[in-house]
Amino acid sequence: MKPNELRCHRAASIAGNRRGIAAVEFAFIAPILAVMMITLVELTLRYQGVEKFHRYASQAGDLASRTSVLTTADIGDIYGAADKMMQPIPVGNNLTITVTSIGFDSTGTPKILWQRTKPNTATPIPVSASDAAGLGYAGDTVIRTDARFHYSSAISTAFSLENIELVRKMYFRPRSSRVITMDGSISENGNDWDAIPAS
Repeated sequence: MKPNELRCHRAASIAGNRRGIAAVEFAFIAPILAVMMITLVELTLRYQGVEKFHRYASQAGDLASRTSVLTTADIGDIYGAADKMMQPIPVGNNLTITVTSIGFDSTGTPKILWQRTKPNTATPIPVSASDAAGLGYAGDTVIRTDARFHYSSAISTAFSLENIELVRKMYFRPRSSRVITMDGSISENGNDWDAIPAS
């Protein structure tokens, strides 16, 4: 073999080896890049889910506090609005909302007046009236909204990752009256409540 031919043969051999090395490097790097991309997409979806859940919890409490009269059906409508308000995050049966009216008696002690949880099959989110201490004067009321959401995405489901439990607690002051009635009653706890002065 002539020297020129030998050099060309060696150059071609080296080029072939480089292509082989590049293929091996890609085989090692590609899975890492794929995992990084999937992780980035999942983190983006989770951030979006958390943001939309917090926004919904805030708006749900705001809706409940805008009127002087509420019914159990109204709370159901607020719960049902989650499907629209949290799009494109699928809600399904993963959301629970508990709306509680807390009043302050003549001594300023907070007491639960009424409470509604949706869906009806869900366990109510525990609410302690004492958490509202200091949020109102005697005769005042506040609306407390507790929301709980078990977030999952297509990616987390596919890889059997744990669902994230998101919990949000917010207080709102009634806007149009001092007290908001539920199904026609100020309180569903009998004599636990002192009469509220007219607003």
